[in-house]
Amino acid sequence: DAISAAGFAGINIPGEWGGGGMGMQGLAVVIEETARTGAALLMLVVSSGIAGTVLARHGTDEQKERWLRGIAAGTTRIAFSITEPDAGSNSHQIRTELRRDGDRYLLKGQKYYISCVEHAHAILSIARLRREGGELGLPTICIVDADAAGLTKDPIPMPYLGADRQWTLFFDDVEITLDGVGARGRVRRAQPRAHRRCRCAHGRRSARARQGRGLRQRAPGLEDADRRPPGDRSPARQGEDRARARAADESEGGGAVGCG
Repeated sequence: DAISAAGFAGINIPGEWGGGGMGMQGLAVVIEETARTGAALLMLVVSSGIAGTVLARHGTDEQKERWLRGIAAGTTRIAFSITEPDAGSNSHQIRTELRRDGDRYLLKGQKYYISCVEHAHAILSIARLRREGGELGLPTICIVDADAAGLTKDPIPMPYLGADRQWTLFFDDVEITLDGVGARGRVRRAQPRAHRRCRCAHGRRSARARQGRGLRQRAPGLEDADRRPPGDRSPARQGEDRARARAADESEGGGAVGCG
């Protein structure tokens, strides 16, 4: 409460939504200083740092008004759930799904080792859209009320004593409405520009790798000039390699996220 009253809970949130406008660098200072006094606050990382940043960058004005002002004031706390038993935090392997059902979506799946659920008013959860053909599509983010019907929260026994608990979450056809009336949450797919901006880090790393050894594995018949380290090649050759790496990366499909 003291952190919120002093205006530090939303120090990273843009000023037009009630925050301090200092970005992640400002929030990092607050987190470090509170931890130095022995009062580390994981909720600052999860709610302000993760949920607040996602909403500030990709949320609609309606979503920002609904959630972001509360995060900035410290009156709304949002947990974040991505980790699954069989996928870890690899968003391209998760199985939690959003399925279209008339004028709503239904969220179904399981998350585990989720922090700060006991303090949260809502949960920002990553799922994948179930397409009409039955396959799972791109990762998408939705916000679900912490007391939503169909949501079960089980605490995980941990081998240490700490202020924060870990949870397993079960989403059993949790309703995600489209129009926001009586909404349990909202869902929004990323637009093409957001898709490029949110390309997963492992995609960027794999593109760089294909400029060197990884690229040779894809095309073992490359000329000797192509086998030199990227820094030893001519600028023109490096440009060609980057173009081929981007094309190969895009052909595999890049990751994108939306926001609730």
